[in-house]
Amino acid sequence: MAELEEIRKTKSGAENKAKARVSVSEPEARFMKHGNDGGIAPSYNVQITTDSRAKIIVGLEVTQNSSDAGVSLPDMVKQVEARLGKQPKQVVVDGAYTGVNNIVQLAKAGVDLIGPVTDAKKRQAGARKSSGIAEEFAGERFVQRVDEKALRCPQGERLDLVRINVKRGNTYEIYQAQGSICRQCNFRQQCCPKGFEKGRSVSVLIAEDKDVVAFRNRMATEPAKAAYKRRGEIAETPHAWIKEKFGIRKLRLRGKRKASLEILWACLTYNVMQWMRLVWRKNENPALQTA
Repeated sequence: MAELEEIRKTKSGAENKAKARVSVSEPEARFMKHGNDGGIAPSYNVQITTDSRAKIIVGLEVTQNSSDAGVSLPDMVKQVEARLGKQPKQVVVDGAYTGVNNIVQLAKAGVDLIGPVTDAKKRQAGARKSSGIAEEFAGERFVQRVDEKALRCPQGERLDLVRINVKRGNTYEIYQAQGSICRQCNFRQQCCPKGFEKGRSVSVLIAEDKDVVAFRNRMATEPAKAAYKRRGEIAETPHAWIKEKFGIRKLRLRGKRKASLEILWACLTYNVMQWMRLVWRKNENPALQTA
């Protein structure tokens, strides 16, 4: 019941809270979709940090978050720093980790973040689809006339500027139509199916966080692109070993603490095998190689 309450806290609306479910046999796990078979099952999300040169695992975290976007890179950096005695100069990640918070926090810490730049149009398209808004009523279809501080919807109705929001370092102008107009509109189901009673609102980005701008500019350079190309080789190898060579595609233990111990033993085993490889290379005799 305690875990169910935690899940309900992440849901919005009374209906979604009522539909929340928890596994009776594994309550600390969360239902996640698996890429290999498309199935949904109680799971944990394993985060691994790997040294780029030696391919040794230097950080590990088991989370209940199905999305990597919820992972705090600053916390992972602190974990590596505590273990190795120094902060990494550069961190290479995939697109799920390049959220505004991670970008800003690593910039403040002086860590060079390398990762793909989020496609704003794809993100907006995903948000529009989840809201049930038709493409012809996308936010970019609302235009601003030179002679007025307002937007006009595709049907010509006015959306007034109601406030300015600052979210994660970005500044937005929020425009909103009158609910009385949207309720009478014949296109309300295509434009704002989930909120036409209050009137359609549109956010316009007017200022972006300087660290995000710097990150985007850095990722446009060739050195940054070259560094990112190595991500798959470095980051995915430990996962492949653990799943394929060690056969750990399903955890044998229950509970987050025990699941973390099981993954920890897998990571230690991987590291020992890599250590043997590194020691063998160090002690190789060139004369014997050519004999």
